[in-house]
Amino acid sequence: MKDGNVELRKYKNSLTDASLNLLLVTFEPRLRQRWLESIGSSTLTRSFQATKTVHFNIKAGTMNARYTSIFSFSAIPAYLQIFFILERAHQGNYMTPRFSYKSYNLSSVQLFKSGNPLNSNQETSDMKFSRGSYDHQYWYKQFLRFYGPNAIDISSDSFLQDFFCLCFNQSNQTDIDGSQAVVLEPENRVLSFVEGGTLDAILEFREPLKENVMAFFVGYYDLTSSFDADGLIVQ
Repeated sequence: MKDGNVELRKYKNSLTDASLNLLLVTFEPRLRQRWLESIGSSTLTRSFQATKTVHFNIKAGTMNARYTSIFSFSAIPAYLQIFFILERAHQGNYMTPRFSYKSYNLSSVQLFKSGNPLNSNQETSDMKFSRGSYDHQYWYKQFLRFYGPNAIDISSDSFLQDFFCLCFNQSNQTDIDGSQAVVLEPENRVLSFVEGGTLDAILEFREPLKENVMAFFVGYYDLTSSFDADGLIVQ
């Protein structure tokens, strides 16, 4: 400290060690035999959840941006998450953490599946994310439905200040309550049919962005694979 002023220094964290714990489970012999006989007569099918992330740079001064075919003519994700970070925070440092998501005066998000607007678009018109507002509480509730008990430590204030994101259910399934999670707990959900097509988005901000911002679109897909008796993927 010099003359009452704190001298700030830049620091960089480096990961020097990591560990992975694996649990080896042995089947009870009779159960294992029945399992092998089942695979011998038909393939074994298992479900899993896959994600795909796409990001775009939004320049300072922008008030609206349109993105077409976000996931490049692939399957449309069953669930979608949108969040924003400052471009200068993308790499992360001690003054601008990488995992700090804010609304940046976002006022509207319009989504289109193969050219058709989503019903949820009516909830994204003229949004105002002030503390305790309808939009604040509505999207916080969607956030809790998305992550379930995994989001128990995220308060409504924390959501608005540091973990802001919009979560959309684009599947053919109805929303579930907050006791289960849309992501991370696929065993608690009914699988959605995979839809092919395009996903477009229009973003609007209440005022021009003061800095460059990055918009992230994260798609969650319910997929299945089939295995033969040798453990090889057949589908």
